[in-house]
Amino acid sequence: MVAAQSAQSQRFTLSIEATSGVSTGISAADRARTVQVAVDLASTAADLVQPGHIFPIQAQPGGVLNSAGAAEAACDLSRLAGLQPAGCLVTILDESGEPARGETLRQFASQHGLKIGSIAELIHYRLLHEGCLQRSAEYSLQTRHGRFRTLAYSDHYRGQLHLALVRGEISTAQPTLVRVQAAETLRDLLDCQPSEGPLQWNLDRALARVASEGCGVVVLLAHQETPQQLLNQLQQGDYRPRPPQFPQRTLGIGAQILHDLNVRQMRLLSQPVAYKAVSGFDLEVCEFVVYQAPDAPTPSNLPAEPLT
Repeated sequence: MVAAQSAQSQRFTLSIEATSGVSTGISAADRARTVQVAVDLASTAADLVQPGHIFPIQAQPGGVLNSAGAAEAACDLSRLAGLQPAGCLVTILDESGEPARGETLRQFASQHGLKIGSIAELIHYRLLHEGCLQRSAEYSLQTRHGRFRTLAYSDHYRGQLHLALVRGEISTAQPTLVRVQAAETLRDLLDCQPSEGPLQWNLDRALARVASEGCGVVVLLAHQETPQQLLNQLQQGDYRPRPPQFPQRTLGIGAQILHDLNVRQMRLLSQPVAYKAVSGFDLEVCEFVVYQAPDAPTPSNLPAEPLT
């Protein structure tokens, strides 16, 4: 199971080492011993020391249906096999020392008699047999851009509620205009734009674009902005969009909602960004629709200054 992920998108913890049964801790045998101790349900804090040569990663609740990552995939596979949800991630290198992919991995698996699968396949399997979201309510809401069919989805793992605002009839045969986002105070409530870089879609602009085309979906994920994040943005003076870790971390939630709404092909209201394993949700990004500023000039953002 192979997936390229940035360190920022993975939840690393402090490195560990087995208290006994290892020498320097750096050999393959020593590392294997540490992994065995770490996943043993009978182990206690006294059986491990820090720092060490093994770097644990915390998998997201809900597995690959919540976050399409290698750690979540490893835990899902173990759980589906009836075992403790834990695994060991190993990167296989090709002859040049780079992470092996595609045909190189398939040849390696064939040579050593190993099974090989993708995160997309695991997502697809879990979608067929289970899910972490449930459509809990449906309403018709009047907005400044007209009436939208609004659906509420309950997240069993996080205890959150997500919303989908739908205009028109969604068809699997036609690409659907789509925006998936979590609310941000400066972007969505105060209509701030970055002083540098591309202009951003926000909730109001996304609803306006969907309304103008007569068909589309805006998915509003449960609020994830912390007070410290908001304070940091205010202290910076200019609005700066979150780094592009967010789509990867919450890909599974938005994708499940879109799949339930019969979306298959997407015209995504977003700057171009790579989405891992989106095919596992039977989704395809056909086009990225970037935000274009209107002809009329808009006031530039003013630095946030403390009152005296």
